[in-house]
Amino acid sequence: MATQALPYVSPEEYLALDRAAEQRSEYVNGQIYAMAGGTRQHSRICVNTIADLSAATRGRCAVYSSDLRLFVEKTSAYFYPDVLATCSAGHAANDLEDTITDPQVLIEVTSKSSEAYDRGAKFHHYRNIPSLGDYLIIDQFRILVEHYSRQPDGAWLFREYASPELVIALPSIGAELNISGIYRDIEFTSEA
Repeated sequence: MATQALPYVSPEEYLALDRAAEQRSEYVNGQIYAMAGGTRQHSRICVNTIADLSAATRGRCAVYSSDLRLFVEKTSAYFYPDVLATCSAGHAANDLEDTITDPQVLIEVTSKSSEAYDRGAKFHHYRNIPSLGDYLIIDQFRILVEHYSRQPDGAWLFREYASPELVIALPSIGAELNISGIYRDIEFTSEA
């Protein structure tokens, strides 16, 4: 069966469309991808993480939700991470201040449809951000946080956290996140 190639969309066309749209979309390799809606659990984990990270970095860093766009300059891709933190003074990529280019921390909360992408192709793009020091992938279906931390030699160190008593150190911003705080008020079902 033959498939029809999708038309190439320039970054400028994407930005114009995305800024006018009611629903956010991401942009990779000349293609636009609509973002799926989240669940209550996904949203609650994001809120918990933003609240705790904001408290841990108060006065030093800015923490943002998925309403703020991220531009990966090296790959010309645009994303909407669930949570991002930047401690840089001039971190807006444009005059509208709707795009960040230099986060130190990026966080994605998994969904069934995004889990492999968050670990694979999306992380490939994120690794091309020179300022990025810590990347977290938070599982919404069980207590599990994957932490990728950039080392001084540029390699990425992987750690896994699967207990509410554990604490994640985020060296890129000099902060910590408690696993119990991330999963505060979350009840897991047996189908996960």
